[in-house]
Amino acid sequence: GDEVILLDARHYTGAGSRAVLNLNGRGASLGALVFDWEQTNYFNDRDRYLYQALAQQIAAVMDSIQLFEQINLRAERAERRLRVNGALSQATDELQILAALAEYPQLHRADWLTLAYLDVVNTALLLEPIAYYSEGEPQYWQGVITQVVDGCSLDDLWVQQPDQVALIENIAADIRIPPAERTQHLAQKKTRALALVPLFSNGRYQGVLYVAWFQPHLFSEDEKYVFEEVRQSLPAFIASRRAYLAQEKTRQETEQRAHELAAIAQISALISSILDEDLLLEKVAEVTRASFPHYLMLIYLLVDGWLVRIAPQQHVYPDDDPSTYRLPMFLETSLMVRAAQTRQILVVDDIPNNTQYRLLPLMVGARSEMVVPILAGDEVVGVVDVQCQAVGHFADPDARVVQTLVDMIAVAIQNARLYRQARQLAVSEERNRLARELHDSVSQALYGIVLGANTAQTLLQEKRYDQLEGAVTYVLSLAKAGLDEIRASIFDLRPVVLQDQGLIQAITSQVNALQIRHGIEVNLELCSEPDLPFQIKEEIYRMVREALHNIVKHAQATQVSVMLQNCDTAMELLIVDNGVGFDPARPYTSLGLKSMRERAAALKGTLTIDSTPGGGTRITASLPM
Repeated sequence: GDEVILLDARHYTGAGSRAVLNLNGRGASLGALVFDWEQTNYFNDRDRYLYQALAQQIAAVMDSIQLFEQINLRAERAERRLRVNGALSQATDELQILAALAEYPQLHRADWLTLAYLDVVNTALLLEPIAYYSEGEPQYWQGVITQVVDGCSLDDLWVQQPDQVALIENIAADIRIPPAERTQHLAQKKTRALALVPLFSNGRYQGVLYVAWFQPHLFSEDEKYVFEEVRQSLPAFIASRRAYLAQEKTRQETEQRAHELAAIAQISALISSILDEDLLLEKVAEVTRASFPHYLMLIYLLVDGWLVRIAPQQHVYPDDDPSTYRLPMFLETSLMVRAAQTRQILVVDDIPNNTQYRLLPLMVGARSEMVVPILAGDEVVGVVDVQCQAVGHFADPDARVVQTLVDMIAVAIQNARLYRQARQLAVSEERNRLARELHDSVSQALYGIVLGANTAQTLLQEKRYDQLEGAVTYVLSLAKAGLDEIRASIFDLRPVVLQDQGLIQAITSQVNALQIRHGIEVNLELCSEPDLPFQIKEEIYRMVREALHNIVKHAQATQVSVMLQNCDTAMELLIVDNGVGFDPARPYTSLGLKSMRERAAALKGTLTIDSTPGGGTRITASLPM
């Protein structure tokens, strides 16, 4: 209380007498003031009154001093907090957040600050160290793998109490941590003292701030105040930062998906326009490398028991090993071989730490790999190997994009091979047709020439010179007709005019040959030379030739119209004759009409045939550009 104690103190202190003045300010004890004398004093009421007045005056002064110190401390803390919060509000990344926290001298003097984010995935707590502050420099963690918070005692100190800062002044002596865990921590890490600041906001954990010292550390009251201040203010900034990161990640993923869909659309266009398998795979490989730069994407085809990397994708990296161009199907350490054997999509999230498979070829810094088999029906025709530098990258939706791409490659390979088979069949049919025509025309002409020559020889022997001119004239006419037929057949096999002068001139030459050889009147309406690949021009030319051949062989026509128009989106071909016609509803065995339909389908176009018995025939083809 306020009582002043005056007593004979010889029996307590060795002094002759003592006066104890209790110092109280604003209802609280500020301490005591003690006077000792060697001689014995006999205090009276007047002494007691004086000492009480002195105690009150000293208490008032001390109270004022303490109040001033508290005001200064509060002002200093408010100014410090304002400065830190201002820096936090302007921070745009984790490095600036840590630099802002280092404005606190109490944190700046620590040996280590680490900011880690916390997420809940399938009820598991995943902790990801993001950045650290040491020796006055904030830096991002490099190559740190997400850790699972598995309930160790150190984690429990902050996970179980989100509203408190966990302080460990000496890990070696803290009884809250089991001895085995203390021993393991001290052996693996340099830290000997920790302040664990939980970052809890919006009803969920955002992360944790580790403040570490390499030696045991006794925490001052000011440090405890700073830790608590950080616990209350920092989570809101971290929550805002993480919300921005999530939004930015969503935006980037959306842009990436749009980019990937554009690449898939581009590959789809390639598939629909290129029917040569080697050229198709070369173009697909080129587009995938340009469209998916964060992937290493390689295409392997299965050839005679080997997975063979297609040539355009060899030498992907300067140190690419040529031994990886061909992988035998018995290579057990290859994820690609295993995927081809099992016909299943195989994924390895962290290939360098996987003991079963070896990454071939090695993308610089590659960590995860996915192999998707290329299936044409029930047949494995190859695999697509995709590598990425991120750990565990191949989850939805990335896997779905790659799967879509591989499905398109499979369809493209199947279409190219079917087209090649159709071309081979068409070549065989063309050879058979040519053999028939040569047999029907050239063979007969040669036979007639032989007979005419024999006749001329007989006339010479019998000296009937007056009849010799007729025999020679007959032989010459047959030879000329045979020569014309052979030239026409050679032109059909390889239209040199098409290659040298273009589609329009080739059709014109074909029509001229038709008029000369068969006396059919042809009306031509052709556009200017279209800007198309030679392969497509040849298909259009073959369709015109097939139609004219059918007219000569079956239609008995005297007039034909051939029109070719170059529209914005398609080539329009129209061939009309005034021949005998036929019933399109009835099955027909003409290889020419079948070939025309196949050629139109190969160009993703349509072909319609309108005809009536006695009413001629109208063939219309629409071929997309």
